[in-house]
Amino acid sequence: MNYLFYSVIGKHASESVDEIIRRKANEIQLCGFSLWSAKIDRQSIMQVSKLSEEDDVYVLCKVNKNAKDPVISGKVFSANKMVYPTGEVKPIPSGINTTFTKGKNYQAYVVESYNILDEEKDFNFGPYETLLADNSVKTFSQRFKCFQFQNTFGKINPSIDEICKKKISVIMKLKYPFVVNIY
Repeated sequence: MNYLFYSVIGKHASESVDEIIRRKANEIQLCGFSLWSAKIDRQSIMQVSKLSEEDDVYVLCKVNKNAKDPVISGKVFSANKMVYPTGEVKPIPSGINTTFTKGKNYQAYVVESYNILDEEKDFNFGPYETLLADNSVKTFSQRFKCFQFQNTFGKINPSIDEICKKKISVIMKLKYPFVVNIY
């Protein structure tokens, strides 16, 4: 995998991860893709938007069944529009339900498929690096030492000789344009 994001997922709006993924898989059957809401930093959006349709991008997810549900009652809304990196605005198909917290800027992964692993597996994030807002480059190993590191774009750099294993349970394969803004 040359390009990826790392994410931690858990229940949302009282819906378990398994329930969410089942619903999202149905969205793919109906619409050809699903949208998975996330807060993604600007630099990551900029980097992934420079990739071509031929590139493969993945989101590798740790499932935290004990994660606190981030939903505050009355503040969650279903998105009805998506903005492509080109600025083009499109309606979200009626078969897709993706939510966000009102008043906050949210993005969504454009998901082509979900692969739920039979058991958690170690994945080596060591040879991946990411570009920060100040245009410095850090390895994922360095970034994992930060508070709540997730939803950040990374690309493989085979010259990085580091081992940094993290457990993953779900792999999302993204579809071009990979990430959209939602509202």
